[in-house]
Amino acid sequence: MKAFNRFIRNRGVVSSVLILWLCYTPIQISLSFFFEKILKGIDIAFYTTPNESFQNTHIVGIIFLTVIVGPLLETLIFQIAIYYLLILSKWFRRRKYMIILIGAILFGFSHFYTLSYIIYNIITGGLLMYTYTIKQHKGVYFGYWVTAILHALININAIILWKFF
Repeated sequence: MKAFNRFIRNRGVVSSVLILWLCYTPIQISLSFFFEKILKGIDIAFYTTPNESFQNTHIVGIIFLTVIVGPLLETLIFQIAIYYLLILSKWFRRRKYMIILIGAILFGFSHFYTLSYIIYNIITGGLLMYTYTIKQHKGVYFGYWVTAILHALININAIILWKFF
């Protein structure tokens, strides 16, 4: 894992995003299939699902909200803000895996549509916080853009999976 961390840490924006996106896409497809096809009937719903919320929204609006606005705002809140709040503690500075875990849980619970959607987004939030944690050493903005672009690509995958499968 340390070798992979070093490898990702030393890559530029484009290669970092592409590598992480290519690694996560098969996981995302598998999770989507599992949650949507297998658990659909037994899932616990807390709120209207994103798919139901977007039923009457034009595709341009969906893309604008999920590919541009969502990743930009959520990266600020769930990666940068949480990272810098937790890193203030010496305990968390020594345990960055805990920052990733807490960020993932908070990201997941902010997507409280269904139980499976929360779990799905805890996993996604873990990847996004990992990405920010690994890339922030090159600067806040560098880490921000790598994470936000990766988030946008993950959301594009989600739109494609929702529309075509």
